[in-house]
Amino acid sequence: MRRTLALTALTVCSAAILTACGGDSDTAASETTSASASVAARTTAATAPGSRVFSVADDPQTAADYLAYLRANNQTVTDDDLAVHQAGEICTALDAGKPLDQVREEWTSMLTNDGVYPYIIGAITRYCPDHENVLN
Repeated sequence: MRRTLALTALTVCSAAILTACGGDSDTAASETTSASASVAARTTAATAPGSRVFSVADDPQTAADYLAYLRANNQTVTDDDLAVHQAGEICTALDAGKPLDQVREEWTSMLTNDGVYPYIIGAITRYCPDHENVLN
């Protein structure tokens, strides 16, 4: 039942966003900066029920920054889309109220122990900055 309600709410939110954004060819209305699109991609999921799902195509600039951060922290990234998707899963876990230590423990089995923190910090600072308080 909750899943049905969540999907219904997500559908309604998506329809409202598409209605608000589409159909007008007026240049003033159709101009969108990449910065505002980036923020929308990151915050729409935060306000919609369910999970945050990201891909490189959703926000190439943020994805490139996230992937560069991982590589700068000696993480071997073999699948860019998977790494970005994992960022969404980390944000979803935090959205669900999981404490940072629990998120770290859950991801340690999937990533190397040293690799957990760059993924978590990178995900929070780039995809769900609303959770930056857990890093303090």
